[in-house]
Amino acid sequence: MTTAASDLRHARRVCFFAHYDRFGEVADHVLLYLDALAEAGFSVVVLSSATLDEAAQARLRGHCHTLVMRANEGLDFGGWGEAMRRFLPLEAEFLLLANDSVYAPVTSLSAFIDRLTAVPADVYGAIESREHAPHLQSWFLLLRPAVYTSATFRDFMAAPVDPALDKDAIILAREVGLTRTLDTAPFTRHAAYDLGFAGPIVRNRPINPTHLIWRYLIEQQKMPFIKVDLLRFDPVRVGSAARWRAIVEPRNPVLAEAIARDLRRFPPARAGSLRERLVWSVDRYPTYWPEMQDFVVRDHRLTGRPIAAAVNKAGYLLIETAGKVVRKSVRRLRRRTP
Repeated sequence: MTTAASDLRHARRVCFFAHYDRFGEVADHVLLYLDALAEAGFSVVVLSSATLDEAAQARLRGHCHTLVMRANEGLDFGGWGEAMRRFLPLEAEFLLLANDSVYAPVTSLSAFIDRLTAVPADVYGAIESREHAPHLQSWFLLLRPAVYTSATFRDFMAAPVDPALDKDAIILAREVGLTRTLDTAPFTRHAAYDLGFAGPIVRNRPINPTHLIWRYLIEQQKMPFIKVDLLRFDPVRVGSAARWRAIVEPRNPVLAEAIARDLRRFPPARAGSLRERLVWSVDRYPTYWPEMQDFVVRDHRLTGRPIAAAVNKAGYLLIETAGKVVRKSVRRLRRRTP
């Protein structure tokens, strides 16, 4: 057993942290997250599949317990599986699977973990999402020993990730698949945001909460995370994402500066021409249309106010129905157009 593995075996809390950077850099926001994890009591193993020079590797080593450089294969699950093979068995009270797909901590990470784990459970997540299927999003999964030492979990993580799968297919097979596998064990799970917080619109629709209700999660749920792709690319065109700084800076000005530096590495998200916007809307489920997002946000704010929530839902359904008619008509027109 190596010295690093021996030290890690007796750590109170352990985190396997998947890292990748397309530019071969170590961004400041990643180091802030690693430092916050250390402050929360975690010995962090960084599994980087980026092409890092010696200086970048040294910078990363200064903020973690162990750095493992690996081939860019299997995305996060490939890295976590490799860490399982290298570093188990452990004696930690918690094993955390995390990655660099979030900016953190917007608020106290330690306080967040304390609140999260105050609820008895075997598996903890930051977010339960209905996108694809109900599941815990894998960018923050906290596991008790009963889970990470189980044959069910070890066998799932040991299974190779099919290199032919694209990102969406890996999410279905591994992220959604892990929740399904652990549910059948059965292990109890708890999320800081789960469907119990959702109103009547969201409860039965496949949304990604970290995009559409990102402000609600930070302001009302005290979530210390904001998704990187929301600010870099705004994939579902959430108009409020452009006002991220007004939310983050009062809570963590150092992180706000690090986010601003990171965003300068990427071209700003482009709204596109009128035609592109229309085509995009037709190709997306109506929940994601920019015109629908206020209904979704209100859906959460009106939880516990059944009459107001019902009125909000009625307005949503009216627009959604009209949107489906438009969507169907445009698709029919497309098929007729040579």
